[in-house]
Amino acid sequence: MRSLAAPLLALFCCWPVALPSDDKPVLYTLSGPRSKLDDLAEQHYGKLYRLVELNQRVHNYVSPMPVRKHEHPEPVYVEGRCVGGKVLLLVIVTSDGAVISPHTVSAADSALAIPAAEYVTTKPYQPAALDGTAVAVVLGLLVDFTCP
Repeated sequence: MRSLAAPLLALFCCWPVALPSDDKPVLYTLSGPRSKLDDLAEQHYGKLYRLVELNQRVHNYVSPMPVRKHEHPEPVYVEGRCVGGKVLLLVIVTSDGAVISPHTVSAADSALAIPAAEYVTTKPYQPAALDGTAVAVVLGLLVDFTCP
């Protein structure tokens, strides 16, 4: 038991102290007139992240861009019938370009929500840049499902 005491003591001494709530990871949003999407982003991501409005007049900001041209998603079939329509998602594009935490804002058909989330999270992005540094941002993405 004594052989474990020193490593455990070192682990607890070096363990980070509980972080205050304002030390949450930062997500950037664009400044401007407040919209319903801004409110939804705050509601959905605000508990886990600190949302910071970015003033493009003060900072050099480059929006995230798809690494490759996105092709249309595969058609979705429910009970042998093709379901088409648009899905609006809020997502986080991380500072390394991954698309995570999709949240469905609206969907032409509820059967499209999960395929839309799966579709966007498989597409890499060039991350947003703030004054030359890659940053995580909240982004609205529209996915359009079409039937053959």
